[in-house]
Amino acid sequence: LVTPAEQRKPVMFTFNHMLTAVQFQTHFKCKVKSVAIKNVYNSGTFSFEPRVGWSVNTTGDGVKSDYVVSFGDDGKEFKKDSMITSGENTMILIPQALPDDAMVEMVCCPYDEENGVYLAEKKFTASLKGKVWKQKKIITYILHDKKEHNFIYLDLAAGNVEISKTEYKGYCYE
Repeated sequence: LVTPAEQRKPVMFTFNHMLTAVQFQTHFKCKVKSVAIKNVYNSGTFSFEPRVGWSVNTTGDGVKSDYVVSFGDDGKEFKKDSMITSGENTMILIPQALPDDAMVEMVCCPYDEENGVYLAEKKFTASLKGKVWKQKKIITYILHDKKEHNFIYLDLAAGNVEISKTEYKGYCYE
């Protein structure tokens, strides 16, 4: 039997989430209108049996969704090396091997340091084909610019990239 006085004592427990956190970051000043993750699986079942984990529903109608964080028509200003989504804007999603048509998208206006103005709105996309979101991990997609090659790109490879004047290659590592 538990008495009211005993009910008021704090109970300590450890919580480990069973999902994947997805965040966005920028490495240059810009005004962001939206960030999105598109065409990812939206339902599944978690088993507490050892080495089972998630079973994602990949068949039937409505098994994929888009997840968007919008900052309105005017967008929100972010300084160099700022987190665009973190805290309450972090996307918490089901761990999964991403479908072939999954993608990330960011709509923003880069800042022209030389002229002190925001440039026209641009939409940046990157395929998530072949990527895997693991349970209990934080994935951060980073918007970079490489002025010497006139590139702005979404980094899906944690900074492990090669850029020439004509192409960008990212190498993902765990």
